[in-house]
Amino acid sequence: AIKDINVIKSLFDETTLLMIDELPHYLMKISQEANGESTKNLTILFLMELISAMATSHNSCIILTLTGKQQLYENYVNQLKNQINKKMTDFTADGIIDDLKDAASRQAHIVTPIERNQIYDVITTRLVKKIDESEKQRIVDKYMQYYSEKGIVIDPEYKDKMLSAFPFHPFLIDILNDRVSTISKFNQTRGMLRLLSKVLRVINSEKTPCHLIGTSEVILSNHDIADELTARIDKNMRQVIDADVVRHAKEIDFRKNVKLAEPVARTIYLHSLHGDTKKSGIKKSDIRLAVCYPTLDPNLVDKTLEEIARDFWFIKNPINEYFFDEVPNINAIIYEHKKNVTEKEVRDELFDALRGTAPGNSVLKPVFWDEHDIDDDDSLKVFLVDPKNTFDTDAAAQSYISQNLEHLPNSSIRNNQNTIIFVYPEKSGLASLYDRARTVCAVKKASKDDRIKADKEYVTQIKSRDDSEKADLKRQCFNVYCKVGYPDGPTPRLGVISVLDSKSTTITDAVVELLKNKGKMISQLGEDGIPEVVDKIKISDIYDGFKKNKGKKFLLDTSSIIEAINSGVANGKYAYTERLEETDGKFEAKLGVPISANYSGYLINKNLVSIKEPPPPPEPEPMPNAKYSQVEPCAALDRKSTRLNSSHGYIS
Repeated sequence: AIKDINVIKSLFDETTLLMIDELPHYLMKISQEANGESTKNLTILFLMELISAMATSHNSCIILTLTGKQQLYENYVNQLKNQINKKMTDFTADGIIDDLKDAASRQAHIVTPIERNQIYDVITTRLVKKIDESEKQRIVDKYMQYYSEKGIVIDPEYKDKMLSAFPFHPFLIDILNDRVSTISKFNQTRGMLRLLSKVLRVINSEKTPCHLIGTSEVILSNHDIADELTARIDKNMRQVIDADVVRHAKEIDFRKNVKLAEPVARTIYLHSLHGDTKKSGIKKSDIRLAVCYPTLDPNLVDKTLEEIARDFWFIKNPINEYFFDEVPNINAIIYEHKKNVTEKEVRDELFDALRGTAPGNSVLKPVFWDEHDIDDDDSLKVFLVDPKNTFDTDAAAQSYISQNLEHLPNSSIRNNQNTIIFVYPEKSGLASLYDRARTVCAVKKASKDDRIKADKEYVTQIKSRDDSEKADLKRQCFNVYCKVGYPDGPTPRLGVISVLDSKSTTITDAVVELLKNKGKMISQLGEDGIPEVVDKIKISDIYDGFKKNKGKKFLLDTSSIIEAINSGVANGKYAYTERLEETDGKFEAKLGVPISANYSGYLINKNLVSIKEPPPPPEPEPMPNAKYSQVEPCAALDRKSTRLNSSHGYIS
């Protein structure tokens, strides 16, 4: 230190501005050198003398910039631990700043260049040349009305923040200022300006449509922006961006009309960047504020978060708060096992899921994948086609269906051709169906992983995941196995079942629902449903016709055939007989009277029924007279052969 302060004063004879920028960085470097602590103290002593000299000089000023709370870098911390046996707290930047404040406080005025409520104006003034005030007011009013209607923002003063921050969303600036800026290397306001200028450049170059620039517009797939928020601030989070924020988010959005996974992931990532070692997550309500816009249903954010929690590798969501961590979660462990799942395991899992999705019901018997299992009997069957058999066109599907309706696997003719309904998958959905089945297999494998077993929380999560993945696989089966083909004359008829349109929860029930709507399946036949009786026909042949003739209806209840026949005979449409008894081309049969038919009986054309005239009723015998008449003895009787024992005889 210079003992004579006048020597220092002589340096400032003229008007002087002396600026020492970010002094803590220099002091930390000094403390790392040999005798660093004493050198640091000497430096502070010199600064105190310098400030004293400047304070007594005229028209001179010294400015020291202190960058707020500084964190020692990990390598520096490790070096200190290895070199000296002292506590970390002895070497924190906070202590350095406090020493400087003590040295300067008596004669210096500490100023915060930008207050928190000024940050919006600073950002917009530096980055935006011109704003259409009427358009700004219109957009902010529209957003505030939407926020109010959806309950996203209830503070009326938030409108003032939006007007001040426009064209930026205040949530974006707040998250950068309150969280990201706590990272020493982000450089606070300068870091925000540098990052947001790159965001604006990308929006301009890619002509991205947006009314407000928020977290959704921080395109982390852009290398310059990603570098600003990883390498430049010493955050080892590039794998988080590449795996989750970009790749997995795009995979989720690919299936959606409203693409929210990437905007939500970007928001969570920015919120995950802060200087504190303790992790803290962002709430659903804040994510809604960050990404929702007028006309968007906020509930879609919740659904997107469910998919993110299921598919992302580095997401953590304790108590419904979300943040990214450098350490992978169970999703990454599941993915490791997913690579080792065999094709046989996938098919077996898919087969089990289909059996659960298409159980038998009172009408249909399910048959799966193998054509050899389709019995040639009179029962109604729904056959779920093996996913290996895919059809590029409807004609190809109809050809396959016709072949299996008309022939058995051994090429012989099938008798009961009107008893099979075919359900086959939509070809474009098979990839996702296989992937979902593979994930179920991977979850099973992961549940046996030592890393999972060692963590009680992971054990709980994997059990829940197993249940949810199996349920998702069944839903996916319903979605993909949506094509239906059934006999309808010479050419099979095709249809589609839909989870959204159907009231049913299983494939088999949905098929019954579809066939009823199409008029192929009926509950009651009715007497008009009995084929025309040209001559004579056995009732069992009528029953067989409904099973063999591809143009016939499917009967929910075959007993309706008997009911229809009973009605038709009683109404005189045709006649019925138990036995064929033909006389001169006519048959004895019942016509126009109530009957109780059975399948062994016959129907007769009513014109072929022999009508016999009923015999005349017998004449009634005369009623006997109540009186008796006296008869005289017959003189002509042969007295030798007959002799009356009495002189009186009576004939009634």
